[in-house]
Amino acid sequence: LPYSDGEDIDRTFWNYELKVEPKALPAGDIVISKQVTGTAGDTNQKFNFVVEFKTTDASLAVPYEISNGTKGTIKTGDKIQLKSGEVATITMIPCGSDYKVTEVEANKNGYKTTAEGTSGRIVRKTPAKVKFVNSKDKPPKHTDDKSGGTPTGDTLPIVYMIIAAASVCVIGIILFVTRRRKKK
Repeated sequence: LPYSDGEDIDRTFWNYELKVEPKALPAGDIVISKQVTGTAGDTNQKFNFVVEFKTTDASLAVPYEISNGTKGTIKTGDKIQLKSGEVATITMIPCGSDYKVTEVEANKNGYKTTAEGTSGRIVRKTPAKVKFVNSKDKPPKHTDDKSGGTPTGDTLPIVYMIIAAASVCVIGIILFVTRRRKKK
C-alpha cells in the first residue's frame, strides 16, 4: 500500500513485505477397512496390506492413522496391519495418482477373501474406499451310530442294497411261478 511520512512533500512510496509459499497440491485419501466373519474366523488376527500409489515422487511419504490410534507415514509399497473392525485412513495422496491395495493373506489358512475398491485413481474430496472381508467357517460335525444321529458309516447303504436285490428276486420268482401256473 502507498506510504507517506505525513509531511507536505509528496513522498509516497510502496512499503510492503511479501511472503511467498507454495500452493498445496490437491490431495485425496484412501480408507481401508477389514472385517473377519464366520464361525472359525479369528477377529484378533492381524492381516497385512500392501499399499501402492503411483506419484511423480517415488519417495513421497504420506500420513496414515488406524482406528486403534496408531499413526505414522507410509510410502508406496509399504505395509499396514489391520485386524477385524479396524480402519486405516491414508491422507495427502496427490490427486490423479493410481492406487492399489493388496491383502497378503488373502484366501489363505482356510479364509475366503472378498474385496471391493482395491484399485483406482485418487480424486479430491472423495476418499477411495477399500473393503476386505475374510470369512472362515468350521466344517460341519459328523455323527455316528453311538450318538443316536444319522449313521455315517458305509454299512447301512449296503444293507439297503441287499434288501432291494432280494425283494426284486422274490417278486421275480412270484411272477414266474404265477405265469407258469396260468399256462398249465
